[in-house]
Amino acid sequence: MTSPLLRREPIDDVEPGPGGGPKKTPGTESEAGAPGSHVVNLFAVLLCLLIAFVLNQGMRNAARPR
Repeated sequence: MTSPLLRREPIDDVEPGPGGGPKKTPGTESEAGAPGSHVVNLFAVLLCLLIAFVLNQGMRNAARPR
């Protein structure tokens, strides 16, 4: 006996899409991505801004006449 998770039976109510996967109904696509991805993106932007600020300060200090 095969586990129901391992059986490969076609799903009758889903039409195949252009790539062979299930056809998506307009309005059902997920725009947000994975949960928490906005937090990760915000952290990445803040980290890039911090690095840019630190590098900018280093360049200013290096260019300052002594």
